[in-house]
Amino acid sequence: MKSRQALRFLSGTALIALIWVVLLPLPTWAIEPVKMTPTEQAVLEIVRRHPDVVLESLTAYRDQQLADEAEAKAQALEQVRQNLSAFVGNSPVRGNPAAPVMLIEFADFECPFCVQAYQPIAALLQRHPQVGFVFKHLPLIGLHDQALPAARAAWAAGQQGKFWEFYDELFASGEPLADDRYPRVAQRLGLNLRRWERDRNSIAAQQAIDANVVQAGELGITGTPSFLVVTPSSVVPVTGADLITIEQVIDSSLD
Repeated sequence: MKSRQALRFLSGTALIALIWVVLLPLPTWAIEPVKMTPTEQAVLEIVRRHPDVVLESLTAYRDQQLADEAEAKAQALEQVRQNLSAFVGNSPVRGNPAAPVMLIEFADFECPFCVQAYQPIAALLQRHPQVGFVFKHLPLIGLHDQALPAARAAWAAGQQGKFWEFYDELFASGEPLADDRYPRVAQRLGLNLRRWERDRNSIAAQQAIDANVVQAGELGITGTPSFLVVTPSSVVPVTGADLITIEQVIDSSLD
């Protein structure tokens, strides 16, 4: 509690300092003082005499923002539960698409944490064959150069019914992602290479990936891997490869 209060104090102090820097007139040798209206002068005087009031206002404003974000996220999660089929859309599903519990992963093929989560998730799904698994693309293009090319390549494989085979190849082999690797994987999987090449460079590929990214944003998801455990009564978001929490939610919903 004390650390949280200290953080709030520091954040408020920093913002107040910024207000003072902006509002206080600069020295005459730097620039002519800004002429202020009587109202502006009165506001500045309040800030100078009662910084605690400003701090309280800033804290209340920030707290309200956080509350609004939490409410928006809760509403978005409830929409996922109520309209699961629409949320899944054309995303690849491993297992029963009408399973009583669905595990949805937002992932980046180049994310090392997603790679680490691959085998544990596969084992979890083997233990719970009644759970469906949905993959959503969330390429972190600011961090990983191959995230988007890999996503497009996997999406194109999915157009020929081979998404999960491509997914397994990229995650399981341990071979680094590279532009020259994707055609080799496509060939090994027996894909029509001309069609695959056309699909991965298509506008449709980018639109499908962008749609997943938008969904992540609406749910406040910014990192990978991130999961949603969707049951008939709830949607539980899980950040990171927290397999213990994921399995606990699955077990409790299937009891």
